[in-house]
Order: sequence, then structure tokens, then C-alpha cells
Amino acid sequence: MVLWFLLLFQYVHNRSLWNDEASLSLNILDRTFSGLLRPLDYYQVAPVLFLLIEKLFITLFGNSELQLRIFPLLCAIVSLPVFYKLTLKLTGNPMISLCAMILLGCAPQFIYYSSEVKQYEADLLVMLVLYYIAFADSVFINRWRGLILSITGAIAIFLSNISVIALCTLGILYACRVWHSKKIKAEYWIPGMIWIIFFGINYFLFIRNHP
Repeated sequence: MVLWFLLLFQYVHNRSLWNDEASLSLNILDRTFSGLLRPLDYYQVAPVLFLLIEKLFITLFGNSELQLRIFPLLCAIVSLPVFYKLTLKLTGNPMISLCAMILLGCAPQFIYYSSEVKQYEADLLVMLVLYYIAFADSVFINRWRGLILSITGAIAIFLSNISVIALCTLGILYACRVWHSKKIKAEYWIPGMIWIIFFGINYFLFIRNHP
């Protein structure tokens, strides 16, 4: 709760938009939903799903700097418990996981970007969610891991341009598992094929001709 308070304090402080933020915000404010699918003005680049979500928030709640910053704030808030769960899975030690979450929550850049109209907090959340799904061992996730990773990865590609890094590392991990087990399971190769298809769609429609 204290960590969330730090994020909310930064949010309500409502500092002025700086140059790069303002340039991206002008695109979001001035364009329609369909207009955001085209290359942006002012030499700006952002994931298409991030732009559409930002446009949705200002359409629903009005045009203001606070509304533009709601989505990055929500991403930061959700990132903290997901990071705790991920580190708990990797270390098995609740105290280490708690300390790691506190370090993340108190990091100046994490707090700063939680109220910036840029995609950086969404990038963080996407990476954490993908790795959490990949390493979690709950009964539900184990049974449906391939489907969950396929859907989550496809969405992540449109929400975060750097999600391809996480997806590539997961692809390498699953390739090693296949090599080790000598068995090609659908839960390993189907997500990879879906990710490649959706990355191609995202690249040719929304990345290739952008600045």
C-alpha cells in the first residue's frame, strides 16, 4: 500500500508534460482511433494498442493530463504484485520477493515513469506477465499454458514493441525443453508460431513505415 501511495502521489502531483510527452499526447488528442493506426506526427513512435487504450481513456473521461496518465499509472500499480509473484516463484523466499518489490517500488525512474504519457510502464508489465505465465506452476496455468501464452503473447506484441525480447527468450527456453525431452509438444510450438504470425502483422502494418 505504501508503494502504491508513492505512485499515486506522483500522479496527483500532475507535473507538466515535457516535450516528448507532449508530442505523443498531441497525436492521441488530435487523431481518431483509426488515425492512430497511421504513422504518428512529430517523429513519435508508440505501440498501436497503447495508443488506442490512451485514446479510450480520454474519450471516456475527458481531455486532461491526468486522464492521459491513467494507463501508465495502472500498469505500474499492477506491476508490483506481479513482480512479487514472479520473484517468489524464482526464489521461493517471500522475504527476498518482498525486498525486491520494495526496491522496484522505490526506484526513482519507476515512480517517475508511472505518471508519464509513454509506454515504458506497459513495457515493464508486459515483460513481467509473460515471464510469470511461463514460470508459474498453478494447476490452471499448467493445463492451459500454451493457450494462455499464445493469447497473452499476441496481445503483448501490439502493446509493447520490446515484448519480442521476452518472447524470443521464452522461445529459446521452450526449444531447449524440446531438445532435452526429445518430444515436440503442442504447448511449446503453437505459441511460437502464433507469436511469429502476429509479429509479422504488427511489423508490416504498424512498424515498418513509422519513423
